[in-house]
Parts: sequence; structure tokens; C-alpha cells
Amino acid sequence: MYYYFTAIILWSLSIFVILFYKSIWRRFSSRWWGGIYIDFKHWFVHRYWIFTKGYCYCLSWSANYNIAKFSLPLIKEIRANKDSIPMACYDVDGQTLSQLSKERSDELDKKARQKWDNILDSIIFALEYCIEKDGMEPIYNWEKLKEVEERVDLGLQNFGTYFQNLWT
Repeated sequence: MYYYFTAIILWSLSIFVILFYKSIWRRFSSRWWGGIYIDFKHWFVHRYWIFTKGYCYCLSWSANYNIAKFSLPLIKEIRANKDSIPMACYDVDGQTLSQLSKERSDELDKKARQKWDNILDSIIFALEYCIEKDGMEPIYNWEKLKEVEERVDLGLQNFGTYFQNLWT
């Protein structure tokens, strides 16, 4: 007897679900219900990937843009508040800085600061170009485009070369 009532209840629920799907769900699924479902689904999937892998799959679709967007404010901060200069910027011809005279040391320090500023400026230009190249107005002059691309390549090469020196 108990099984008979359970079967009737399950049958009536299945009929209700079918009718609900056919009548109501089809009307609202393309409107706001579907949008809310997709948003929640993406939010949960996004959090799952961040929790398990440390990043979300959607960040790897345009990794160059996301890396540039993350790195640019950091490098601008390094440019604004630099406390020191990496040794790679000093040209001392095999001598240590302590062996040099005071005047020569000050002169080398100025040149090293200028070289480090130029390196950081080229990196900043390249990363800004990587972020904003879609929003920039198109360049129709071939020579100017080639010059900009060479500057971007130099900045990205500097980013790779001096990556270990990006600290304040």
C-alpha cells in the first residue's frame, strides 16, 4: 500500500515537472532565468578553478593581456618609488664600486639611474601598448607602425632580461 502511494506521488511530481518545463521554463529561460543560471554557474566554476589550480581558465584565453594588466601598475610603482638600481645597469669595467673614486662613482650612479629609467620606460610603453592596442586608433603609416612595433619588442625584451631586477 505504501509503495502504491509513493508511485502516485512520484508520477504526479514528474507530470508537474514536465508541465512546468514546457509552459513556464521555456518562457523565462531565454530571459532572466537563463542569465542568472549562467552567471551563477560561471561564478561557481570560476571559484572552483581558482581554489584548485590557483587561476581561472578564462584568464588563459588572452594571457598576454592579463599579464600586462597585472604587471603594469607594479612596474609604474617601481618607476615612481625606486630605492636602488640593479648592478646590471652599472658599467664599471671589471672594478667594484668601492674601488672607484667618489667623482667617478657619482658619475656612474647618474648614468646607471638614467639607464634604469630608460629600461623601465620602455617596459611601461610595451605593456601599455599590449593593453590598449585594441582601443588605439589604427596606424596606417607603415614606417610609424614598424617603429612602434620595434619599441614594443625592445620593451618586452627588457622585461624578460631585467625580470629578476624588478624590485624596489
